[in-house]
Parts: sequence; C-alpha cells; structure tokens
Amino acid sequence: MYNVETFELSDARDERWHAVAPASSWPDPRHAPALHLLSQNGTTIGRAATLINPAFKEGLIGWYECTDDPDASRILLARALQNLKDRGCTDVLGPINGTTWHAYRFGNGLPQFFMDIQNKPWYPTQFENAGFESVERYYSRLVPLTSLVSNTPPISLRTLDRTLFNEEIENIYRMSVLGFAGNPYYSDISLQDFRGLYMGIDRVLDPELVLFAEVDGIPAGFLFSVPNGMDRAHKTVIFKTTCVLPEYRGQRIFRALVSGAASAALEKGYDSAILALYRENNASALPRIGGHIVRQYHLYRRSL
Repeated sequence: MYNVETFELSDARDERWHAVAPASSWPDPRHAPALHLLSQNGTTIGRAATLINPAFKEGLIGWYECTDDPDASRILLARALQNLKDRGCTDVLGPINGTTWHAYRFGNGLPQFFMDIQNKPWYPTQFENAGFESVERYYSRLVPLTSLVSNTPPISLRTLDRTLFNEEIENIYRMSVLGFAGNPYYSDISLQDFRGLYMGIDRVLDPELVLFAEVDGIPAGFLFSVPNGMDRAHKTVIFKTTCVLPEYRGQRIFRALVSGAASAALEKGYDSAILALYRENNASALPRIGGHIVRQYHLYRRSL
C-alpha cells in the first residue's frame, strides 16, 4: 500500500527526506515549499517538493526522487501536481530545485562526468508518463581539444588568481548575473548564495583552466573549466560555464575564451573537452568541432 504525506518546511527536517537520497541543499522558505514523502508499507520510497518562485509564472517541482515503480511515481507526481493546482498554478515546470542556479533538468542514462546532473535513468520516463513534455533540451559533447583551438583577435586573457579566490568568485558572480539575465527561467541570486554553489570547488580546480577575458582592462567574460574527476586516464577537461557580457558579444570573445582554455589544457596533457550542458538553441554558437554527444537533458513542463 502506498501513502503520501505532505508537510511544510520547518527547522525539524524529516530524516526520511534524506533517507530517499542525499540532498546537498534544502528548499528555500521564500519559495513556499510543500514537501511530499511517498512510502510503501512503512518504507519511504519517493519524495518531491512543490514550490512557487515569484520569478516564474509556473509552479515548480524539485528535489524529485522515486523508486523505479510506475505506480509509485504516478501517485507521487499526482499529489505534487494537485498541490500546485490547489495553490493556483496553471502550469508546472520540473525538475527545478527552486532556481536554475541549482540542480534542474533530467539527463538520459547515467552521469558521464564530474559535476554532471545526477538522476536515476528512469526519471524522464516517470515525468513523461505523468503528462510532462520537454520544453528545453540541453547537451554535453565530447570533443578533441585540437578542434577548439583557432585564430582569434588579440583579446586579453588572464587566469584565475587562487590567492584571491573569494574576489575571483565575486567577479564570476557579477558577470554571471549580467550575462545570464536573458536566459529562459532566469532568477536573481545573492552573492552569498552564489558563493555556496562554489563551496569546495577550489580543492579540485586548476586556476590555469579558468580564464577571464578583458577589454581595455574591463571584465568582458569568463570560461570556468575543471578536470574531469571521473576520467581515470586524466585526459579530459570539462568546459562547465562560459559567459560573455551582452555589450561585448559579437567580438569573438567566446571563441577566444574557448581557444585559450583548449590551448592551456593541451599544454597540460589533456586531449579532450566536454562542452557541458549547452542549450539546444545555443548549438549554433559552437564552431564545427566534431566530437559526439555524450548525454542529453530535458526540462519538462505541463499544464494543469
């Protein structure tokens, strides 16, 4: 027998929430979260949070986990959808853990690289069976580094200064909120919360693989890349985030950042890069680089 419990966020965090799967973050109380736990014969087998973020016109489903059981997922998602409908939502997006700064999207198959999206392979099917349709598609592509090196204009590039790590994260923050403000499903984030996203990353990053572009001494963009910790041969680097400020677009700064990072990685003995989690509509911004897609991702939407 299945049973769904719905409760509000409180300081007394239910241990069963984390028993389903470890959760590195917790729903923001500003998003009016309702938490739903699914159990079968007394054992917790699924969870979901429903949220209302004022930055979105849709209600959100996040922190989704469920056993590989079509009946279980149907019951859990039905409760989540009904909760959002009762709160006045007419459309739902998921999975989104509150904002797109945090975990969102489902990938097909298993994670392929360090910092890849973590979800069980059956989650996309569970959402699709509940009436969700893919509204945004994303890809990660493995490419040879040599294909990313190109002749670019003389744009000033510098590497991250590890001795000023906190200041460098603030630089990345300020460019990110300006550079990504026009993206679908964007919402604001505080500097404090942004720092939390990068907590501990300094232990694994190579500062020579994080590049900043400057024009006349003014920051114009950045490329954040890290070695792929899942690659035991240590031959792959992940191009995780690239951002160019709107006023500097069309000046081949994106290409200069990619080429500069690829050259730096080649000098360190890497031979491949994963262009991680790029949006389908942004594929035309990539050069004709070959390689192959290693994983596809979906963000889902449905009406109530």
